[in-house]
Amino acid sequence: MWQRFTENARRVILLAQEEAGRTHSMHVDTEHLLLGALLVDEEHITQLFHTLGIEAQSVRLEAMRAIAEYPKGEQGVEPRLTSFAKRVLELACDEAGRHRHSAIEVDHLLIGLVREERSMASRILRDKGAELEKLRAIVGKAMGQDIASRGWRRTLVVGSSGTTRRFMGRDYRVRCFGPQESATRFVVTPRQL
Repeated sequence: MWQRFTENARRVILLAQEEAGRTHSMHVDTEHLLLGALLVDEEHITQLFHTLGIEAQSVRLEAMRAIAEYPKGEQGVEPRLTSFAKRVLELACDEAGRHRHSAIEVDHLLIGLVREERSMASRILRDKGAELEKLRAIVGKAMGQDIASRGWRRTLVVGSSGTTRRFMGRDYRVRCFGPQESATRFVVTPRQL
């Protein structure tokens, strides 16, 4: 499972564990993951939150306040992931698969945090105005642009050869790769606008 996580997504988890250890928490919970995401990719997350109308600093303060209320454990004991934190990782995997992304990014972790409605991080984000569908749309658009910029330009869609289709926020030109009469799947490439 960990192979699918990008370097930044892994760093989120490691920083969450470090934060839990620093505050002597017995467990790594969703609030730790939220702080880890803010630490790893602060500029991107701040911009994403700004698009949602959320102030990143207020999210950070709420997460830190929630962590401060946790019962303290023994020093030197490695904190373990809670069931909610594990569920967030599963939801991030699901979200990446839902969008047919081969790697799990920090953005997928954020969506997982919002999706796990029973967690404190989800409550914090939702109270600040994060809506799941809006977040998915913003992340999908950003990931679509990122995928195209990295050269991941081949995907399968249904359409007529020579037409233009909208996929992940970008226009693609459809080209048939089989006999035109019998082909139902096409290779698409970004359309030069």
